[in-house]
Amino acid sequence: MKLIAPAALIAVLLGTGVFFAAQGLDRADRLASVASLLLALAVAGVTLIAHLRRRQQPAREDATPPPAPVGSGNTNIINDAITVVTAPFTGTINVNAKKKKKP
Repeated sequence: MKLIAPAALIAVLLGTGVFFAAQGLDRADRLASVASLLLALAVAGVTLIAHLRRRQQPAREDATPPPAPVGSGNTNIINDAITVVTAPFTGTINVNAKKKKKP
């Protein structure tokens, strides 16, 4: 049962190759262009349908945010580096927070 899909895919690819070889180079090129356009439209349609279905699902109110990575605290200290915060951040950020030496 697990080999049906790969076998079908191989059969389709081999059949397509034989078909294009029998058509001649010019005609095969035109047919391949049309086939690629139809495939692109089909993929775009499936993607659009999947996006719309996912968008219609109600948001879960009981969903909890993922846990923070190990070792992360509520304070970010940035020393001469670029840090990009990609999630909501509720702590404090100290830029170039170096201890000052007393004279």
